[in-house]
Amino acid sequence: MYGNYLKLKHFLFVKRGGRKERREHVCEHCQRHGIGHDMHVIEEQRIPALLVLAILVLYTALGGVLMSKIETWTFFTSFYWSFITMTTVGFGDLMPRRDEYMYIILLYIILG
Repeated sequence: MYGNYLKLKHFLFVKRGGRKERREHVCEHCQRHGIGHDMHVIEEQRIPALLVLAILVLYTALGGVLMSKIETWTFFTSFYWSFITMTTVGFGDLMPRRDEYMYIILLYIILG
């Protein structure tokens, strides 16, 4: 999909007569013809999928611990609430009831 984006971007670049409005990527055509010498090369970094998955599980578990302390739910019920909330499914079967902790809960949801 990203390759198609680059092809479309190159096509639009040539169609516009070589005007470059953004400096996010220099296509091969531009490099061959000397356009964009002052542009910076963007390096691509890959993040392991296992690391991303571990961060997501830990953040969801953090929500489980947080909600089990705030509400009178078990850890697994709180983990379920956190997972459903973070995946934006929001069944509505579990809702926080304590108003005094609503800002903490909202912060957790917004940051997640």
